[in-house]
Amino acid sequence: MKKHISRMLVAMALLTPTQVFADESEVQRWNSSDSMGCMILRECKKGVTRVKNWKELSATSGATTGDYTIENEADIIIINLNALDIPVYVAESMYFPHNVTGLYDVRSNQMFLNKRYMKDTNRLIKTLRHEGWHAVQDCMAGSLDNTFIAIVHSEEKVPSLWKEIVAKTYPESARVWEAEAKWMGTQLGETAYALQMCRQKPLWEVYEPTPMTREWLEKEGFIK
Repeated sequence: MKKHISRMLVAMALLTPTQVFADESEVQRWNSSDSMGCMILRECKKGVTRVKNWKELSATSGATTGDYTIENEADIIIINLNALDIPVYVAESMYFPHNVTGLYDVRSNQMFLNKRYMKDTNRLIKTLRHEGWHAVQDCMAGSLDNTFIAIVHSEEKVPSLWKEIVAKTYPESARVWEAEAKWMGTQLGETAYALQMCRQKPLWEVYEPTPMTREWLEKEGFIK
């Protein structure tokens, strides 16, 4: 169990900024962890716009689609995130390391979407589902107020395709959570449903927790 918690902490450390900025002028390098950290800390606000529904996301990012299913799902995800006090921002690409389409920060409970990629509605909805699933994993770890995340499904349930893809692009300490989120990024309605449930009841009452997650929840007093 200690190893499980340690892996969660390592995974979060990879995504969490430690430097404090005064403003954009102190960013040493754009398209880096430095600029991303400034954005997450909300010290860099230029070109970073909060959105609260699909209409605002579309207007800010330039995303357009005639597919009501995608628009409706995106709307539900964003609305549920905001209802959970997880603000969603669309930010200029200069804040993100290259090829990063979005991120969910577990310490501040914020989501950021890379504007550069949001005109591609297929990529947009996959990113919303993926990053939204990290918020679901946050819920599964007991509370959005802590800095832990927990997988929702057993590792064996995640298709090997996503494990193989993640193994090529993520450090080992983050792979179990990223593989699940990558998988959920392709699943219609799963993230929207899980976020809705997170608003209504403990997620371990909706999804049967894995043995390690149950042990953690019992140890921390979430499951009596």
